[in-house]
Amino acid sequence: MDRTDRIARHTFEVFVSMVVIGALQYFFKISMARMLTVEGYGLLSTVEPIVVLTGSFFLSGFAVALSKYLSEEIAKNNRKTAENYVVTALYYLFPLSIGVSAVMILLSDSIAEVIFHEPQLGILIRIIVLILPIDAVWLILEGIFLGCQESPYYTYALLIYNAAVLFGALFLVSRGLGAEGAVTAMVVSDISGLTAAYIFYVRKFKKRVSFHGKRSLALFRNLITFAIPKTVASVSMIILMSFDIFCITYFLGVTYAGLYNAAVPIARVLLLITRSICLPLLPAISEDYAKGKEYISSYLADAFKYVSAAAIPLVLVCTIYSEELITLFFGVSYVDASRVLGILSAATLTMGYCSVFSVTFQGMGRPDIPMKTSLFAVFFNILLNIYLIPRVGIEGAAFATLVSMLTNFVYFSYRIRGYIDLGRIRSDILKIGVLSFILLAVLLLFSGSFLVGTGLGLAFYGLAVIMWKVVDIRKFISRIEEA
Repeated sequence: MDRTDRIARHTFEVFVSMVVIGALQYFFKISMARMLTVEGYGLLSTVEPIVVLTGSFFLSGFAVALSKYLSEEIAKNNRKTAENYVVTALYYLFPLSIGVSAVMILLSDSIAEVIFHEPQLGILIRIIVLILPIDAVWLILEGIFLGCQESPYYTYALLIYNAAVLFGALFLVSRGLGAEGAVTAMVVSDISGLTAAYIFYVRKFKKRVSFHGKRSLALFRNLITFAIPKTVASVSMIILMSFDIFCITYFLGVTYAGLYNAAVPIARVLLLITRSICLPLLPAISEDYAKGKEYISSYLADAFKYVSAAAIPLVLVCTIYSEELITLFFGVSYVDASRVLGILSAATLTMGYCSVFSVTFQGMGRPDIPMKTSLFAVFFNILLNIYLIPRVGIEGAAFATLVSMLTNFVYFSYRIRGYIDLGRIRSDILKIGVLSFILLAVLLLFSGSFLVGTGLGLAFYGLAVIMWKVVDIRKFISRIEEA
């Protein structure tokens, strides 16, 4: 039995958690959209990407670098070196995060007024950047979970964080604290998530990787060497995913940012699938690349098949029933964002494929490839947003994202061609295409009835995928003993 069974099992476990996390995240956004004004929701939608972008710039690359080197050292039974990596990362990242938070607090009013022309953003920025030192410690634990190839534990901690955010925000906003209450709930809940992650670490991982190592400048240089291109790629992707909101806020105001952000979370449901696959994929490829590259093509082929089978039908549903979905989740006040949803759904599917490409190259020790293509795509995205948003409005922002992601996809496809055996999945992709075309016909036939069309269409598609053996469900739900 090859090791791809393990990837499938971990993907299923992560996906179950991600579905629950996604439900909590979208209920949070839906609740905030209805409890706040459209302008208040626009402020919240703008401040979230600010802290995500800041955290990605200074922290996220180190988490991925740590998970990569830990998986390699653990595969080689070099426990002491693995522990030295953990201590080194913590020693340098935590003080860095405190310094970044302090700088952001000092610059918060300038960022709010000069960049966004929204003075109200200042207080929100000062509150939310308090997350960064907490995230620095959390990312160390994330690196341990992923490096030990136990990705579900990361999602369990994330699940607790999102549950705390939802209930905390509902309580504080209902007490009249508005967007400030929602942002405060994020900071407090980050502590809850970190506490849960630490408990998992003590019970499951402490005996495998402890904090008893020694910091090493040489190891820190290794982390930096890998983290810099990964950071550039991550920041580029964050810009691709959030620069449209920044531009909309600047050119059109926070009300339009609120409208646009009604379509964004629905379209990004597709990323739950991709993230569920990519979390176990990265350390698995790193391990296999260190051992002999026997399974890389298998991992890639299965990853693309799973993404295609699960995400394509959701894109079709979001496109055909965009107005119904926006109205159902966010209300009639946001219905003007329905035209955006179909475009963003296609962009998110393309983004999912690019994420698989990206983690594959990172696992093979080539983070420079996703870095280069992401830089080009983000430059293209910035130009398109600046040109299209004043002329076309929020639909122009969605189109800019789609074109940028297609550019990424074309380049990645060219660079990956020597690492994947398309013959393994060609027939499965053809089957998925046929079933998707039939699903599209069903959705169009019942375009006037959201529940009937979606229910019949997805039920047929799901059964056909299983019966036609496009995806072997047993690989996802069976506990297979690993050699």
